[in-house]
Amino acid sequence: MIRVLHFADVINDYDFIDNVVKFCDRSKFHVKCWQIKPKFRPGSRKMFKKALELSGILKDRNIDILHTHHFIPTVIGIIAARIAGTKHIVFGRHYSNELYHIKNPLKRFAYFQLEKLMHRFVDAIVVPSKMVYEILEKQGAPMDKVHMIHYGFDFSRFKVSDKQVEGVRKELGLDGQFVISTIARLVPQKGHRYLFEAIKVLSKSRPEILWLVIGDGPEMASLCRDSRWDGFGKHVRCIGYRDDVLALIAASDIVVQPSMQDSFCQVIVEAMAMLTPIIMTRIGAAEELIESGRTGVIISQGNRVEMASVIATLYDCPDYRRKISNAGYASIRKLVDIRDIVKKTEELYV
Repeated sequence: MIRVLHFADVINDYDFIDNVVKFCDRSKFHVKCWQIKPKFRPGSRKMFKKALELSGILKDRNIDILHTHHFIPTVIGIIAARIAGTKHIVFGRHYSNELYHIKNPLKRFAYFQLEKLMHRFVDAIVVPSKMVYEILEKQGAPMDKVHMIHYGFDFSRFKVSDKQVEGVRKELGLDGQFVISTIARLVPQKGHRYLFEAIKVLSKSRPEILWLVIGDGPEMASLCRDSRWDGFGKHVRCIGYRDDVLALIAASDIVVQPSMQDSFCQVIVEAMAMLTPIIMTRIGAAEELIESGRTGVIISQGNRVEMASVIATLYDCPDYRRKISNAGYASIRKLVDIRDIVKKTEELYV
């Protein structure tokens, strides 16, 4: 029996970590997870205290493999594993090019050097997309350690009832609207501002358009305020964080993710699984999951004109929307079913 502990700053029900834990072969693997709260800065005293706490768990549970996720948990995990004598560490590198966007040059240099050091102390590096693989290749990472494994999904849970969808549409007053949903944290790197400009133009000729902004973040207040000031506030509705995202996606006509940074983008899978056409920027795993024009549409990052043009095409062509959604629904199940993905993870552990 191989004992594995997953360690991350965020672990949600049915996310990619939780799915691996639930679907691993229990006759061969004893898999558990532990979540870090709150988040820490590298070098903080609390971080080292958490490393000592984790080392105790590794010893008590006699863990064979520590599978860390994201940057800070991996730093903590490496320290803890060295203290506990845990032999194997797998580093889940789920961020894309964020390190390149650190504005302070000294801080950026320090993070890159720390990541290089992390690579030395781990046995394997797991990335969720070809894009992240290529970023590491560019950085000069030890590519013999790098394994590309997509996130895996349990499609049996991608179900919502007609009653749930009707309830959402009634609650938000969506009847008679052409609903465009975006599900993401409201921060600059998610590209909301580019879609904002596209919606502003489109709403003049297509008055039924309603942009449903789902998620919280520092840009939420300014986005809603600016839409009112620019005179098209009735076409933008910021509804904050919701735990009924699948019902909201099912109630939407299309989903548009204008992201500038993403290592994978789970919303692609959710939209395709819910038979809702997806428009996604060329980022993360988009080109691996979407056959542009057939199972979804891939657009350039930050291109307001292209974004507006593609949305207009889907708005004007319901048959095309239906064709894309049906093809996407059939395709995505073959690409990221958790039962297939977990086998790749198990092979890595062995």
